[in-house]
Amino acid sequence: AHSVAHSVAHSVAHSVAHSVTTKPTQIAQDTYLHDHGSQTTAVPSFRLDLFDRTRLCACRNGSNHSSEKEKSTSGGGVWIAGPAKKSNRVDVHVWGEFGGSGGHVDRGTVGIVAAEASRVLRDAETLADGFETSGVGNSPNELVGQNASAVLAKIARAQSLAASLGGADVGLGEGHVLRVRAQTLALRVYIRTGAFEKAVAAAKSLLRPHRAAYPQNHPPLGLHLALLAKTEAYLGQNRAAAKHGAEAYAMLSVSHGTSSSLVKQVETTLRETRFELHKGDARDDEKPSLSDDEDGG
Repeated sequence: AHSVAHSVAHSVAHSVAHSVTTKPTQIAQDTYLHDHGSQTTAVPSFRLDLFDRTRLCACRNGSNHSSEKEKSTSGGGVWIAGPAKKSNRVDVHVWGEFGGSGGHVDRGTVGIVAAEASRVLRDAETLADGFETSGVGNSPNELVGQNASAVLAKIARAQSLAASLGGADVGLGEGHVLRVRAQTLALRVYIRTGAFEKAVAAAKSLLRPHRAAYPQNHPPLGLHLALLAKTEAYLGQNRAAAKHGAEAYAMLSVSHGTSSSLVKQVETTLRETRFELHKGDARDDEKPSLSDDEDGG
């Protein structure tokens, strides 16, 4: 899951942050608000449907729209720069209209809460990286359990802060990188600690944002589907695993080539899953009426 999180992240040039012409306003300690205007066309020129690990910026608005036209007409957006590992400074860029059905939302409040959520998530990632690199990951010992619980508590706090703002009404919908990163980190923890049922649920919840952010045959989408399929197969959810595994194999064959070791691993898992289905020994408990991955795709 860690490699998937890294592959999802794209680098945004440092010059991007310096291209902003809006004068920031300090709204709290180490928190600066850049308000680009409330007009629906007030999308900052530097905004990209990309993000990187350190800046935690928005990959898209709450409505998950990706085209230039849709970006400028679908309400407000939030782009979060920071914090770095050794700094608490966070710059929050806001634009467009906030509120939606929830009424008026104060833009300063959005900045303060979004900045705090970003800091909490940074701390959760740092803690998770620490117990993974220390060699205690993948071991069902007490230390892993304690650290995992601490990471998950921070993730829950970050998610709660984001949700408290009204989600898509302020551009912090399910496709916002802050929420995607929190769920991706939870997925990492679940896999490292063997909580595979929770891992499948987390991976499924990330499918819609992945499909919205990446085109067909893009490596991060294929890698995520492969991870989901492998975890489903481990749990005996073979019907879903075969479906997602076939999709992953088709995508990664294009991006990586059929001779790559990764694609061969995916093919092996897919072959084994199909064999189990053919035998009629599948233990898939999913309801047939559920569409695709429960992601609406």
